[in-house]
Amino acid sequence: MSSIPTPPRPPADATGEEPPDETVAPIGDNAAEPSSAAPAHRTHPLTPLVSVWAGLVGAAFLIGRETLDEGVSLDSLLKVITDPATPIILGLGLVLSIGWGFVRWLTTRYRLESDGLVIEQRFITQTSTQTPYRKVQSVDIRQPFSARLLGLCELRVEVGGDGSSQLRYLTRGAAEQLRQDLLARAVRARAPQAPATTVENVTQSSHQGDGPPPRDVLPQGQHSASLPDLTEPGRLIVQVQPRTLILGHLADRAWIWPLLITAGMVVFALWTGSELSLGLVIPLWLSMGVVYVRQVVKEWRFRVEETRHGLRISCGLTDLATSTTPTARVQGLRLHQPLLWRPLGLWSVRAAILGNESDDEDSISDTVLPLGTWEEAMRVAHALWPGVDLDRVPMCGVPRRARWFLWWGWRQHLWGMDQEVAVTRYGRFGRTVNVIDHSRAQSLSLTQDPLDRRLGLASVQFHLIQSPVSVAFTWLDLRDAQAVVRDHPALARGVRERRRALGTRLVARVP
Repeated sequence: MSSIPTPPRPPADATGEEPPDETVAPIGDNAAEPSSAAPAHRTHPLTPLVSVWAGLVGAAFLIGRETLDEGVSLDSLLKVITDPATPIILGLGLVLSIGWGFVRWLTTRYRLESDGLVIEQRFITQTSTQTPYRKVQSVDIRQPFSARLLGLCELRVEVGGDGSSQLRYLTRGAAEQLRQDLLARAVRARAPQAPATTVENVTQSSHQGDGPPPRDVLPQGQHSASLPDLTEPGRLIVQVQPRTLILGHLADRAWIWPLLITAGMVVFALWTGSELSLGLVIPLWLSMGVVYVRQVVKEWRFRVEETRHGLRISCGLTDLATSTTPTARVQGLRLHQPLLWRPLGLWSVRAAILGNESDDEDSISDTVLPLGTWEEAMRVAHALWPGVDLDRVPMCGVPRRARWFLWWGWRQHLWGMDQEVAVTRYGRFGRTVNVIDHSRAQSLSLTQDPLDRRLGLASVQFHLIQSPVSVAFTWLDLRDAQAVVRDHPALARGVRERRRALGTRLVARVP
């Protein structure tokens, strides 16, 4: 495999001085062949300070929580704070933390090889992590609060179920530039191999900051302008207003149980004359308040934009997060309206995204709209699947004999299909709508238990990846269930053929 050549040195700036050379000599076995190795780079020099700040905030939070749980008195706490040894211990710990962070920064490098991103740490334990370009699903930029104060951000490379790689921390411009280079290389890695390549057709853009200059090695005869502009502005679809976000989360069903528990404690206190029970609800409301504030801060100014490469989602008040989800990875949608949201007319939209198996609780990749009106939810659905109108999908109810299984809401249990999607609607109090594109279903299964056979009923399950979306036509008439299974392959094939006729590939939607 041919390696990527080192680009020419950037010209001198306005002061007449050449920019510093950030290329690091190869380490270990590759030291004898410096010309064959891709240039290595470090992250921003302020990375140790950001890491230490985040660690100090976390330590202060844990110490404060343990102090409150143990019931330490204020006098004892003040005595510890005013002790002459306390500043010395804290200062020594701070110096050691910054020193350790500096050592980790000094011994950690990353480089763009011909086939993947390599992150190396060579200290006591030597580790090397390689992320192949062909496995890259998305490249996201996040800005924790401490990094945002210094104008830095984190670059996260998602590779589906295999996890993710992080580069902490880069300047915003360097992160955007590196993101563009990674996505361009990922596009070329998935493209059909050209009969020949050339290393002379190398494009280079202006390079500033701590990131590497982009190096685009293209197939022979292909111009760099044919690559999509990965930094172009997107078309705004939805932006959640702060008032809607605050009211929506206040009306969330998570508040029902605290309210019921508090009401029970008040009744118990009035009945027994004891005030102890009222003190027990304070930790409950404090924890609920923390959860509420965290959710609002996380989804503050939630924006959904449409780009040529998918939906770009950005949100956050203190920690800014930007994520781009390719439309080809969206397998289905789940629209949900809790009972308390019905007077407000609000819905939430989550997606089944191929390769999204991250356990990161701060991830926003499966939430495409935290809350919004039905019209806003439909705009998001249209951006993912142009031409699909859920309001026009013909819906059917279940047979009356199925009411023995759905006695609480068999009239609201609906199913339907058109030429593009399969839809289920259910819920007597809260409402849920699940949608799947015919061409994205991995398989179908028809099931009948003994009671179903007795009543002439059957259920059809659309198999998807593990996700919030679950599409199942339950307790249908047997003939309807058999028709669904029989007609689905033709419907899926028709969807693919129509997209092919429109010049839209299943693996990547290009407007």
